[in-house]
Amino acid sequence: MPCSYHVLKSAPGGIAVPVLAGGPANRRAELWLNVRRALESERFKLPDSDSLQADLVSCGYKLDSSGRLLLEAKEAMRRRGVPSPDEGDAVALCFSEPAGSGFPRGRRERAESSYSGRAGANSWMAT
Repeated sequence: MPCSYHVLKSAPGGIAVPVLAGGPANRRAELWLNVRRALESERFKLPDSDSLQADLVSCGYKLDSSGRLLLEAKEAMRRRGVPSPDEGDAVALCFSEPAGSGFPRGRRERAESSYSGRAGANSWMAT
């Protein structure tokens, strides 16, 4: 299947990225695609971290027979001698919801939330 390309305006010198016909092939590809879309829309900027930027560009990709994005498996990256993109995966996990989290952000809203878990006084959940 032929794949068309466009150039990101925000990247110095431009980066060719595929325009996907069928979306992501799995959840990991969906998360990384959410990061790409957030960067393209300039909703956020990455910190100036060489290791994070290296992680985000180290993972290869291909399109499956349906035109869906499939990221390179971590085992294949190891065979190429490339370390696991742990920081890149951590950033991608922050984008599990394409439009952002549905959780309230303010301190007062947090107190009024319907969470009924049992967090102890010293728990990270109690803040």
